[in-house]
Amino acid sequence: MRKSLRFVPAVVAAALVLGSAAGANAATGHWTTESTPLPSGATGAALLAISCPGQTNCFAAGNYTTSSGAILPLAEVGHDGTWTAQALTPPQGAATGDLLGISCTSAARCTAVGEDARRGKNSKPMAAQLRGGAWTLTTIAPLAVGRASGRLNAVSCASAGDCTAVGEYNKTGSDAFFGLAEHWDGST
Repeated sequence: MRKSLRFVPAVVAAALVLGSAAGANAATGHWTTESTPLPSGATGAALLAISCPGQTNCFAAGNYTTSSGAILPLAEVGHDGTWTAQALTPPQGAATGDLLGISCTSAARCTAVGEDARRGKNSKPMAAQLRGGAWTLTTIAPLAVGRASGRLNAVSCASAGDCTAVGEYNKTGSDAFFGLAEHWDGST
């Protein structure tokens, strides 16, 4: 899978929302910088997507780098301009992982998508659910036979149990990428 990771200092928020209480003064429309902390043991981080289900709550998704160089999935929770890092454990057997898209239907329900890379193998689509303050991985349909690798880049949820994610995959022996869409019905 191709990767383009950008590492952002922990003191600068990579994503702010114009017009929300979390990132701008609504009366004047000015952007403000908010501090986004690193998870424990991290040396850098990138926030790649954001969803704000309310005027004072935002959730960002991305990745962080450990001192050993591993890239792992990261979610950040912003409430009234104060951010908290929430490191996620990648799927069992994954060497790295990152979150590329996020959609939240409330301050307690979010879905994030991305990819995980297995040691010595290609990347696979990954999804995680926020329920009651804790992130858990969601089983993704395996890539069809002949598809070498894939990832989910964005997600949109109409409700907590109705999400559609899109991304890309490539075929075995090919460098060309093709569209990928997956739907989550809230049951697995």
